[in-house]
Amino acid sequence: MKTAPRRASVAVTTFVDSLRAEATRRQRRAFLDEYVAWVADQGDGAVSEVTTEDLLDEENALAWLAAAQRGLTRRRPGLEGPTARASVNSMAARTSSINTFSRYWGRPLELQPPAPEFAARLTPTEAHRTLRLLSGHHPAGMLEATWERSVALIALAVCTGQGISALHPMRLADLELDRSLPRARVGEEWYPLDAVSRGAIARWKATHKALTAGHLKVLKGGNVEELWVTTAPGRPRGGQPAPPAGLPAAIRTLEAAHRKLTATALGSPLLFEQFCGVEDEQEKAHGSTPPAPRLTVMDARVISTTVSDDVDFLGGPYGGTTQTLAARPGAPDELPAFLFWWERDEIPEREAAGRTAEEVAETRSHYQLSGTSPETGRPRYVWCAPLSPASHD
Repeated sequence: MKTAPRRASVAVTTFVDSLRAEATRRQRRAFLDEYVAWVADQGDGAVSEVTTEDLLDEENALAWLAAAQRGLTRRRPGLEGPTARASVNSMAARTSSINTFSRYWGRPLELQPPAPEFAARLTPTEAHRTLRLLSGHHPAGMLEATWERSVALIALAVCTGQGISALHPMRLADLELDRSLPRARVGEEWYPLDAVSRGAIARWKATHKALTAGHLKVLKGGNVEELWVTTAPGRPRGGQPAPPAGLPAAIRTLEAAHRKLTATALGSPLLFEQFCGVEDEQEKAHGSTPPAPRLTVMDARVISTTVSDDVDFLGGPYGGTTQTLAARPGAPDELPAFLFWWERDEIPEREAAGRTAEEVAETRSHYQLSGTSPETGRPRYVWCAPLSPASHD
C-alpha cells in the first residue's frame, strides 16, 4: 500500500500526475482542488492545513458532494445564475474523482455516482445546417474575433467528431487547408474538411495571424503556434500588466464563448458535445453515431493544384460532404475520373505501381466521377465497389 503524504495538496498532485490522459488529469485536478478548498473553508481557510486524511474521510466527501450539488462550490456563474445547482454529469465526475483518488491511496470510498445524462447529438444534417447558420451570421454583442474562433471550433467538431478536450491542443501545423482536399489532424488522425468548415477555419486562421503578429517582441522571439488564442486582452493580476490578446486560450475560455454564441444566435445554448458525432465509451453502450471518416492519402497523381471546382461526394468516407477538388493535370477542364482511399498501412506508390487509375479502380473501392448532382448542380463523385461503374441515376 502506498504511504499517503500528510498534505492534501501533495497527495492530489501525486495522484493526478499518475494519470495518463490529459483530459482526465485536468478534470480530476479541478474537482479535487475544489474539494480541498471546501474542506479548508470549513476550518480556518488555509489550504495548506488540509490533510490527506481529511479528504479520505467519508463524511467530508459526502458533505462536499452535497454542497456542490446545491451550487455552493460554484466558482463561475452558470447559465441559470451564480447559485445554480450542479449538473448530474458534473456530480458524477466529482464522485468518480474522489473514488479514484481514495482508491489510489489504498482507502477506497466507493461512493455511488449518479447515472450520467447525455445530451442528444445533432444528426449530421442538423450539425452541418447549424454550422452554416452560425458561420454566416455574426451575432450582436459578441466580439467578431470570438465569433470566428467559436465557429471554427464547431466546424472541427462537426468534421472530426472530437470533443473540446481533443481539439484544444491543436496547433497551426494540424491544418492543411490549401490541399485539393483540405484536412485537419486531431491527435494522430487526419480528417477531411467540407467547404463550409474549411472556410470557417481559414477565416479564423487569418484572424489568428492578425492577433499574434505583434508577439515576436512580447514573447521574446516566440511565435504562437497554438490554434486557439485569446481574442481580447486579459485582466491585470498580481501587479502585472494585462496580457495582450493572441495568447493561448484555456478550455474554459473556449467553452464560455461557445455557450454565448449558441445562446445568442440560436435562442438557447447547445452543448459543444452535441455537435460531435462520436460519443465516449460510456455512451456507445446506448448506441452511437458512426465515427467521422479518417483522411489518409488520396491518389495525388491524378490531382492538380492549379484548377479547382466544388464537387459533392456520395457514399464512402467523404459521403455527404462538398470539397474543393482540383482538375486533372493536362486537362484543365476535366476533373479526375477516379479518386482512391488508402488505409493507414497502405503505401499508394506500392499499391498502384505500374497501373493506370482505371486498372486500380478494378481492384479496390474508389470514387468515380458521375455527372452532376440534381440537387446542387455540382459535379458528383460516387463511391463504387471494385469493378463497379458509377451509377448515373
